[in-house]
Amino acid sequence: MYGCGIKKMVIYFSKQNIKMKIIITEEQKKKLFIPRRQSGENSKWNQWNKEQPVKDGIRINQYNHDGIKTGYWEKYWFNGNIRSKGLYVDGKEEGIWEEYYFTNGNLLSKGLYVDGKKEGIWEYYHSNGNISSKGLFKDGKEEGIWEEYWLNGNISSKGSYKNGEKEGIWKEYHTNGNISSKGSYKDGKEEGIWEEYYSNGNIELKGLYVDGNREGIWESYWSNGNLFRRGSYKEDKMDGIWEFYWFNGNIRAKGLYVNGDRGGIWEWYYSDGNIRSKGLYKDGKEEGIWEYYKESGNLSRRGSYKDSKRVGYWGYYHENGNLKYRGSYKDGLKEGLWEYYKDSGDKY
Repeated sequence: MYGCGIKKMVIYFSKQNIKMKIIITEEQKKKLFIPRRQSGENSKWNQWNKEQPVKDGIRINQYNHDGIKTGYWEKYWFNGNIRSKGLYVDGKEEGIWEEYYFTNGNLLSKGLYVDGKKEGIWEYYHSNGNISSKGLFKDGKEEGIWEEYWLNGNISSKGSYKNGEKEGIWKEYHTNGNISSKGSYKDGKEEGIWEEYYSNGNIELKGLYVDGNREGIWESYWSNGNLFRRGSYKEDKMDGIWEFYWFNGNIRAKGLYVNGDRGGIWEWYYSDGNIRSKGLYKDGKEEGIWEYYKESGNLSRRGSYKDSKRVGYWGYYHENGNLKYRGSYKDGLKEGLWEYYKDSGDKY
């Protein structure tokens, strides 16, 4: 017989329902000694009187003499809705547990615990009651086939886990049911060729993964099927020549990446194909002489950069090609005397 008056506890399992019977004295029907921890690193558990919740004649939410959760527990959100319910044995979750949403009280998840670890089939739900995901746990880690679902009930992804890591082929889907991506995992990292798709079925991008890093040639596409960009990766960083394109298929920019930063000569274009600007990058910053052009093809401005700041002489031009104004910069700020001209070429 325990000092708190509990003589014995009998636990019954019935599939997903948990039944529990506790035999206590008449006095203990009103109050039960519940242990609580004192403060301090080497604290011990003491007992104190507190009203205990009773449900269907059964005491719930109890601790044993070592201050460890035991028996049937129900936890609640602060709005009064139930948050979770299930059984503790020696302070660890055991048997079927269920969790619920804060707002509407609908079921969030349900599944089996064995010695405090998730085991067997678990199911998770959206707040509207539709299933959101389901799959197998083994020793607390995802294992085997898992499926995830959109709010509307359509599948959103499907693939396998091994020891808690994604493994093998995985496919993801748009809400309309069309595939959004497909590729393989190895030890939880992307491996091999991956492809992604727009909801209309057109391809969005494709390329190679090695140990979770993008490698080699990658291509991205506009939703109309035209090429958006193409270039190389090295250890997940852009490296080598890259080209970018407008929606209409005309080239937008082209140049070199070095270890993820722009380097060397770059050229940028208007959507009609006319050049917009050209100049040098160094460590991802504009450097040296740059030229900018109007859509007509005439020069708009010309000058030098250092660490992406305008320096030295810069000239700006009218649409007809005549000088508009000119002067010098220092650390990106105008400096000294500036001269301004009419489109006729006459000085103001």
